[in-house]
Amino acid sequence: INDMDQSAQQFPFVDEDLCVNCGKCYLTCLDSGYQAITFDKITHKPEITTDCTGCGLCVAVCPVTGAIIFNDRPYPYSPNRVGMD
Repeated sequence: INDMDQSAQQFPFVDEDLCVNCGKCYLTCLDSGYQAITFDKITHKPEITTDCTGCGLCVAVCPVTGAIIFNDRPYPYSPNRVGMD
């Protein structure tokens, strides 16, 4: 763990070709309080929003290996904490 880059920011990406639209990533994120994944009611495609902290719960519950992968975050993440100025 000491060799890990503490400044690296990783972000999950959904491979729509591998995603089976089960909704487990959405439910896990919602239930854990992050609410950083939206789920389209028509297409059943998950979309990871900019609120994602990169915790990895979505990858942990995904039944398809490789359907959600971590890669470099396309923008810097800054936590939005209420009352913390």
